Amino acid sequence: MGAVLALNYAIDHPDKVKALVLIAAQYEMPEKLLKFQNLLFHVMPNAMFEQFGFKKADVIRLCGTMAELDLRDSLYKVSCPALIVCGEKDNANKKASKELASYLSDAHFHELLKTGHEANIESPEELAMVLQRFYDNIIG
Repeated sequence: MGAVLALNYAIDHPDKVKALVLIAAQYEMPEKLLKFQNLLFHVMPNAMFEQFGFKKADVIRLCGTMAELDLRDSLYKVSCPALIVCGEKDNANKKASKELASYLSDAHFHELLKTGHEANIESPEELAMVLQRFYDNIIG
């Protein structure tokens, strides 16, 4: 969800975003995946959400509204440098992340090998190196 929120912010406020890093990004919400995720959220205990500072009902409601999200017609507004990162084994997001990188005017896609959806947990060192290279190139 974080990548979608960041992308949406960059579309709405291009003057406030100098660079964008999106991990496991979607630009058009996969309806089946969201329905499955929402089903899981319904059976998860409230404590799972509370540890992140959220209420279960709010997360379920947010996922319901995100099902209608489609940013395709607004991607042209993102002109800042963008890095799109996705794990090699993240089958739910890899195709969309690659496509998103091709739609943005100044984007690069990086695939983290032997990594699934949680890149920051599964490959923190490689992710840190990729991010550092990206930021070094932007700063010059």
